[in-house]
Amino acid sequence: MKRAATGEPKLVGVKFCKPIMRFLGALHAHEKHPNRSLHFDQLTVLLLMAYFDPARATLREIVQTSKLKRVQKALNVRPTSLGSVSEASHVFDPELLRQIFLELAREACAIDAVPHPRQVPKEMMISIVDGTLWTALPRMYKALAQEGPRSGRKPGFMLQLHFDLCRGVPTGAVVDDAFASEKQLLGKALSRNTLYVVDRGYMSFELLQSILDKGSSFLIRGKDQTVHRLRRERPISDAARKAGVYWDAEVDVGSEPHAGKIKRPLRMIRARCQLPAQHNLIPGGRHPAADRTGMVDLILLTDRMDWDADLLLELYAHRWKIELFFRWFKHVLGCRHFIFESENGFALQVYAALIGALLVVLYTGRKPNLAVMRAIQHYMSGWATYAEFKVMIAKESPALP
Repeated sequence: MKRAATGEPKLVGVKFCKPIMRFLGALHAHEKHPNRSLHFDQLTVLLLMAYFDPARATLREIVQTSKLKRVQKALNVRPTSLGSVSEASHVFDPELLRQIFLELAREACAIDAVPHPRQVPKEMMISIVDGTLWTALPRMYKALAQEGPRSGRKPGFMLQLHFDLCRGVPTGAVVDDAFASEKQLLGKALSRNTLYVVDRGYMSFELLQSILDKGSSFLIRGKDQTVHRLRRERPISDAARKAGVYWDAEVDVGSEPHAGKIKRPLRMIRARCQLPAQHNLIPGGRHPAADRTGMVDLILLTDRMDWDADLLLELYAHRWKIELFFRWFKHVLGCRHFIFESENGFALQVYAALIGALLVVLYTGRKPNLAVMRAIQHYMSGWATYAEFKVMIAKESPALP
């Protein structure tokens, strides 16, 4: 890597983006045309800069970045225009960026992630799945969904994310319309030997049976009105009772029209507990389902008969970590604003942001957080030297190469 006279790297982005360099050749060849001055690899690098440099957060600022000599030399981009970037956001295929994200997700692992639980087989992935929404800008309504405003629902976009609890990184993602069914999206993305931890919005007997047919397991928060027939009650250990479990039983679920959709008995756990407060996410630090005392009544359904009830309760409490990632993703990384205002362009910016999140993990060895992002942004904007940047990162991460 070339260095300036002071011995500092010219741009942190050169080393920071090293894990994706092997993909840029294929991106450059995508939709190549003799008249095209902005290629897919160049747009991707400019999008990454927009997330890690607070001065490059809008479309116009991205265009301005492409005109900087140091950026052109270090990142191999050419000066571009608003028209070129806008046209590129409609032409380039976001699936290529999603595939890069999936490839990097196989390599990334945060050392400060949750340790693998003792009773869960080492080869089993614990995947927390949830979705987050972006409401479209009013000027986008007509192009996105004519039926949205008339039905009272605002059109927009949804990201469904699979988050590996024991590696601390997202491992799967799909961007779709805000009206898409999260249950169907998950049903199309199931893997073997995975524990899916989901909230009650995913309650579907067909989906749960599909998970079992795939050779995986689930832990889901049940609904109060879930019909069940008791087979037998299970003894409650002292540890489980201390954790808040007051009922543990094997049941058959489903009313008469739905009976038999799940082809095996399930385990139902009832507990009253206090989930960890998320002071940086919920005002006052109280879980949204908690009462005035901070206690939450939970009904959990799972096919795992062999794990302790207190472990299952602990695993479900970790489900909130995906909400924390969404908070970081939107408000710290900055992926809550629309850089592009088309469906294709929005998918491009979201997958680029997910690639950026994985680059943080690959570069620092730890889960993305505010301190690491601020260190990167201070250096990218020129306020911190490379030596100061390494000191700031070292407080949160292992030694940099």
